[in-house]
Amino acid sequence: MCRERRSGYIVTGGHVPARVGAAPPGDPMLQVQTYSTSGLEPQRRIEYWNDLACRAVTELVASPLNRRDFSGRLARTEVGRVRLVDIESDPAVVCHSRQHIARSLEPVFLLCLQLEGESHFRQNGRAALLRASDFTLCDSTLPYEISFERNRMLVLGVAQQVLRRYISRPEAVIGIAMSGRSGLGGLLSSFVRSFWGRYAAGAEPAVCERIGSALLELAASAY
Repeated sequence: MCRERRSGYIVTGGHVPARVGAAPPGDPMLQVQTYSTSGLEPQRRIEYWNDLACRAVTELVASPLNRRDFSGRLARTEVGRVRLVDIESDPAVVCHSRQHIARSLEPVFLLCLQLEGESHFRQNGRAALLRASDFTLCDSTLPYEISFERNRMLVLGVAQQVLRRYISRPEAVIGIAMSGRSGLGGLLSSFVRSFWGRYAAGAEPAVCERIGSALLELAASAY
């Protein structure tokens, strides 16, 4: 059962997120921001993590299986019209409920690409098992649930009106597991993982705009 995140929570206590690959002021290179529960008191980690995930992805609540010893790390940036969020977390169940939908500011589609481990994704009556390199499409205007053991996932967020220019009926393919090991799905998965792992922190804005368009074109081809 989904539990609601307490609304209006503000992170306090001087925990300043680190930046990885951040360029000096005036440098046009892409900046990747990273955040972690490391250094926080155990009793503050879950609420901090949920607040962070809501701001980075969409309104949701994560319920860790071990509430006493939870840890998570998140990195995020934007590439053209695509938001990239790398999420690594201890075992948990993540829920996006109708109450979360009502609080969401912008409808987005989320392409969830499994980097490490495996996860079980459920939305709109469909269930998808994602293993490393697999991906699925998620609609933020519908409830969903993700459960996993130790997990690392790269989430690509795209405004719904933008993705519809590339995929005419994205609603028809949400919640379907797509293999990232062969075919056009493999090409998309390989391209995304290669860019994120090797080039993201050093890319220039003009290059990022082209990369973002390439990501959307490859997503359209895969579906």
